[in-house]
Amino acid sequence: MLNTPYVKKDTIKNFFPVPNAVFDLGLHHMEINIYAYLLRIEDRRTYQCLVSYPTIARKLGISVNTVAKYVAALEEHGLIRTERTEIITRDGLKRNGCLRYTILPIKNALALCYERQMEKAIKWYTDKGIHILKTGYAGAFPDGHSHHGQYGVNHYQKVVETAARYRMTLDAHEPIKDTGIRRTWPNMMTREGARGMEWNAWSEGNPPSHHEMLPFTRLLGGPMDYTPGTFDILFTQTKDSPKRQKWNDQDKGNSRVNTTLAKQLANWVILYSPLQMASDMIEHYKGHPAFRFFRDFDPDCDESRALAGEPGEFVAVVRKAKQNYFLGASTNEEPRVLPVSLDFLEKGKTYKAIIYADGEKADWKTNPTEYQITEQEVTADDTLNIRMAAGGGQAISFMPLQK
Repeated sequence: MLNTPYVKKDTIKNFFPVPNAVFDLGLHHMEINIYAYLLRIEDRRTYQCLVSYPTIARKLGISVNTVAKYVAALEEHGLIRTERTEIITRDGLKRNGCLRYTILPIKNALALCYERQMEKAIKWYTDKGIHILKTGYAGAFPDGHSHHGQYGVNHYQKVVETAARYRMTLDAHEPIKDTGIRRTWPNMMTREGARGMEWNAWSEGNPPSHHEMLPFTRLLGGPMDYTPGTFDILFTQTKDSPKRQKWNDQDKGNSRVNTTLAKQLANWVILYSPLQMASDMIEHYKGHPAFRFFRDFDPDCDESRALAGEPGEFVAVVRKAKQNYFLGASTNEEPRVLPVSLDFLEKGKTYKAIIYADGEKADWKTNPTEYQITEQEVTADDTLNIRMAAGGGQAISFMPLQK
């Protein structure tokens, strides 16, 4: 017996795969047993099988009633679909046949599991004092449903309403388009919903003119969580990292951000969102003088004004938060000087303007990280000539001086 050689079995013919995710769905062990048996006997070409309750009961050593109970549970969990069949007897009579089982993609069950657990999860967060939630749906919904189809619309609505019951604020990525839902559900604070910063990580990236187009298109629908603020423009700190993983076929290994560093600061003002995210790694901000703008900036502004702009060419916006003002201006691939009146400032007050501008030789293609920081005192009677490099921009903080 000990000398009998072990015959290695063929993994396809003698074994069948059970998705690991099955064990994350909170299934009863009887559900797992029945599901595994159905996987064993399914036709791998059609993902279907025909089998009776008594046969399953006999194979698994359980009662027919137990089989019926947990087959129904599997269907409720979205793992299988059943349909009745008919047989014709020798006498020509129709009789009920076995159920036909179709094994559904596991992601269907995961999506249903997500919704079943959602309220419990949101309550758990709020019980811990956490009142903001960022959701994301990279990829697709079950059964190929579109984010913008009825399935997606229903799901997003359920998320918003559930979050509202627990006073939870939402930041939705891969969302449906903004339709004014924030008027009814103000907890829907911000969302992505256009090509954001992440697109630069695995493709040719967003062109410089992208940021001068968004205020005239996507941002008309409401706040956008673009996640601006990358300082490692050329990805020099991460491009050759052994931890970097290729995302998709568009990732050629030469990805970068197609702006200057100063424009990254300006986009915090231009691309409005009550919640702004510093999108780079902490190490790239540590000790960086330009990070001061992020510390000073208050995204929860009280007032906004569009100062200048042409779709896809240039834009200038100012936002007031409490007693401070923040200005952001940017340009497309063309360098330009934009005169901007400061008549939005409060009359009779003097402000310290901290200006984060493109360097003298800055250029989004050849020299994107050169910038300069200057300070000057200004009033509402002044005009600033905002010089911007190709693909560049300028960010300015205005803080009142006590005199």
